[in-house]
Amino acid sequence: MKNTLLGRGILLPTGEISKDKINLVAGAITQPFAEMVWATTGGDWEPSLRNLIIFPALPFY
Repeated sequence: MKNTLLGRGILLPTGEISKDKINLVAGAITQPFAEMVWATTGGDWEPSLRNLIIFPALPFY
């Protein structure tokens, strides 16, 4: 698993996580997730606003 992450550039040779790759993956996932929340709530703004408050506050490990 570690070799795969190194090969894809997600892990750096120092063992650190490549923030550029993680941001790219997060950006690719965010749009479909936001669309799913919007569709399942029938366009209700409250759940979307709640997510905007909760997700940036989550710790990054």
